[in-house]
Amino acid sequence: RSFVEDLCTKGAINHFEHAAEICLSNVNWSSPTIGKKLLSSYFDDASDQGCRSSRNCIDIVEWIECATGLVKGKRILDLFSGRGTYSKECLDRGVTNYLGVDVNPVIVSAVKSIAVPGEDYICADAFDYVQCSKINEFNLIFLFYECLNSIGEQKCLDFLSKLKQHCSAGTWIVGDVRPLSSAQYLYYRLENSCVYISQTESEYVIDEYGVCGRIFGHRYIAIDKSSSRVTGLVHSMLELYRSCEIVRFLQDAGFVDITISQPLSDLCTDIPECSENFFFAARVVD
Repeated sequence: RSFVEDLCTKGAINHFEHAAEICLSNVNWSSPTIGKKLLSSYFDDASDQGCRSSRNCIDIVEWIECATGLVKGKRILDLFSGRGTYSKECLDRGVTNYLGVDVNPVIVSAVKSIAVPGEDYICADAFDYVQCSKINEFNLIFLFYECLNSIGEQKCLDFLSKLKQHCSAGTWIVGDVRPLSSAQYLYYRLENSCVYISQTESEYVIDEYGVCGRIFGHRYIAIDKSSSRVTGLVHSMLELYRSCEIVRFLQDAGFVDITISQPLSDLCTDIPECSENFFFAARVVD
């Protein structure tokens, strides 16, 4: 029996099978401490762990052009942008301007320092930005890297509805979601490593990675070295969707011309459960 299972038996933490009963994340993604810990993975272009690698972005941008038309002359708003992994390919194809929005000030500061003409970033919460800014100035909006999975079904529908209300007619939105079928790739994994909680001499951290129905993700559990008590518990999880569900979300929000594809299925990625992601495109008409 694993150490985590022992802790569950003792009542120190809930078993992963109860994951659906808790909020999807209690991570403060705007924390500068977390931003510093994530920098290396965000800027590792050989991996898809933090952001999509540039080699995969090329194929994804080609899919975007097949679904929505050429990006040349478009004004792109990339919500949940991270390091702006799509910006270079889009600017090379003639995008007029690209604006990335990310909630973490460390990530935003890092990418602003290397931004090129036509590219900019701001630090803001995507939900607040959609409601308080002039997003109708943009005609192509990105919602990538499973950001809609991270907020759950009800918030997903609310966010898409608000997004549609503030967009100009003709605006396209594109993004991806992690499908329910990806659960087949997941398993329980325990590691003596952690992104969110610093290890000290008096404690160590394990990463529990698992799946419970529609919910999957990570729990970072800090335990003192005597194994007598849990000193911290942080979790970051996603809610998985079926393709018909994301289509329904978009339809209920008022989008039209909805298309679904799986462009990562033939690409090389170090996150195998991403290979079946559904990529969607949808348009605003009024």
